[in-house]
Amino acid sequence: MVKHADCVVGVVHNLSPEWLMEDMLYGGIDLTYQDCMEEYADDPDAENICAEIDQCDYVYGLDEEVCSVEIPDLPLAEIKDPDAEYVAISREINTQVLWSKWALRVQLCSLCYPGQGNLDSPGNQVWAYCPPPAVWGDNCPKGIVAIEGEAVCHSTNHSKTVCSGPLWQCEKCREWFCQNENPTGRIPLCDGCKEV
Repeated sequence: MVKHADCVVGVVHNLSPEWLMEDMLYGGIDLTYQDCMEEYADDPDAENICAEIDQCDYVYGLDEEVCSVEIPDLPLAEIKDPDAEYVAISREINTQVLWSKWALRVQLCSLCYPGQGNLDSPGNQVWAYCPPPAVWGDNCPKGIVAIEGEAVCHSTNHSKTVCSGPLWQCEKCREWFCQNENPTGRIPLCDGCKEV
């Protein structure tokens, strides 16, 4: 099993995961807008000025109450939204996944992101944090694993307290299941997807 201590920051192109930018736009904190509002705090037209900025930097997965005005200089564990599946900073082209319940085995990044994992380049060098399978949508790479203790079994074949064996991912719905809902055939499908 992969543990948090095994993982490095993952870097991915903003358009690789199908739903990443939607998460940023509708669930993230717009850092550029916050900085602009601070800079133009005394200007009565600040909201209009700041709304015109094209390039924005977003952070996703932080506690909005703690970070509503600015991101405090605190450990990530103290400012992370307790319900977040991942924490990431998105800039103009790439997103850095700082923490996640999910990981992918990849190649190291170029010198632009030293010591970080390139989520667009699967490989065997490092485990890197990555967005959840649902955020990848149809672009979900094979090999994403749940970090130990983070995945939730979606099987309806038992109670949540009697999972059996390691979790596996349904190829169709991308949810995670234990061996109580054993995959059959070449492509692992959960019971619900087999019936459709």
